[in-house]
Amino acid sequence: PTRDICKDQEVKDYAVRHMEQDGDWDPEADWAVTTRDLDVDDHLTQMKALAPFVDSSMSKTVNVPADYPFDEFKELYKKAHDTGVIKGVTTYRAGTMSAVLSGDEEEDGTVPRTQAPDRPKTLPCAIHRVRYRGDHWTILVGFLEEDPYEVFAFKSKGEAPLFGDDAERIDEGYIRKNKSRHYSLLDPDEQVVIDDITSHMPSDAVREETRLVSTALRHGSKIDFLVEQLEKAKGTVASFGRSMAKALSAHADTHEVTCDQCGSANVRHVEGCMECADCGHSRCS
Repeated sequence: PTRDICKDQEVKDYAVRHMEQDGDWDPEADWAVTTRDLDVDDHLTQMKALAPFVDSSMSKTVNVPADYPFDEFKELYKKAHDTGVIKGVTTYRAGTMSAVLSGDEEEDGTVPRTQAPDRPKTLPCAIHRVRYRGDHWTILVGFLEEDPYEVFAFKSKGEAPLFGDDAERIDEGYIRKNKSRHYSLLDPDEQVVIDDITSHMPSDAVREETRLVSTALRHGSKIDFLVEQLEKAKGTVASFGRSMAKALSAHADTHEVTCDQCGSANVRHVEGCMECADCGHSRCS
């Protein structure tokens, strides 16, 4: 059901609005969260802190996903009661009716919307060295558990090793987030190799494209789809786009990929590229 007598109106936190005007607002800061970034315990913790100083007119809606189990609904209300100070609480399950408070990108019934998982301070990463038309690129693919979560890319100085004499044997490390837009590359022993990765990116175009691809990854886009789009890159970002596609293709699920030429599902990774074992077509050719 919908609330037909109501209208949608964009709202923005008072402090956020003023921070934007002053140029101080950073939506990627650790403390910058919305209702959908909070779990149930976060909502209740807020209420517990405020409830002793507010009467029963205090209003707080706990936002939960559409598939939130009934038993957990019961536990939510029990936890609120057990605090001894929370006087009332309500919930909104996504998709059940028009929300009192919703994001402007909330699911509309046609395109699934996702909430990216929080990034730990340090993520393991794969290190790819890719050459395309004379350009040498180093591509870092950060992983959250077993899933690619983010990418960084910068030009290598020819065939110069990244980690010194033993570099050719090192293909993994860690990416540590120090603060917003400041990431460090660590070696397998967690020693800093590059303090500020983004400062080594050759252009704004490369920085923005890696940021957009990282956003797509952490929101669940399939790697084979991203690879297909990157392979279409033309102009000044062609070398970079194809190189990043080659690196990401090493982490794609080939069971869901078919050959662009003959349609065969017999596709395999060969030197970072998806190649058809039946007709020989390569996406990197």
